[in-house]
Amino acid sequence: MLVMLLTACDVYPTGTHKITGTSASGSVQSFRENDEKCYTTEASCNGYFGGSTTDWYASFQTRVVPETERYHVIYIGHDAGAGYQFIYVWNWRTSTSSAVDEWRVVATDDVETYTDPLPGLNTDWVTPEGHAFVRVLNVGNFSSTSANLMEGATMAAS
Repeated sequence: MLVMLLTACDVYPTGTHKITGTSASGSVQSFRENDEKCYTTEASCNGYFGGSTTDWYASFQTRVVPETERYHVIYIGHDAGAGYQFIYVWNWRTSTSSAVDEWRVVATDDVETYTDPLPGLNTDWVTPEGHAFVRVLNVGNFSSTSANLMEGATMAAS
C-alpha cells in the first residue's frame, strides 16, 4: 500500500494473473475504489508460515512519467485469516521483482500499504510503452486474500 500524497497521475490495473492460489474472482474494476468489491484469490496449501499462500500480479498500462515525478504503489487489502504480505514491482532494468513492502502483517481488516517513491529511474519500473507490473504475495494461516484497491500513482520528486 502506498501513501497517497499528491497524485498527478492515478493508474489502475488493466489485467491480473494468478501465480499461486486455487481460484480468483473479481475483475480489474474491483481495484478502482475502496468499496469492498474485491479481487479475491483463494489460498493454496504450501506448508510454510501457517500453510497457505496466494501469489498474483496486476499489469498496468500507463503513460511514461518524467523524472520530475516519482512512482508509488497504493494497495488496500485483507486476508480471511492472518498472514504476511509482500508487495513487489517488476524492475525492467534488472529483470527481477523488487520488494517495495515486505513482512507486513495482514488479517481480516483492510490494511493500507503506501510505498515510498520507487528508487532509481522511472524507466526501471515502466517500459517506454508504459507497461508495469505489481506483484502481491501472501503467506500464512488464511483461506483467501482480497484486494480492495490498487493503483499506481505519481507525485512531484523532491
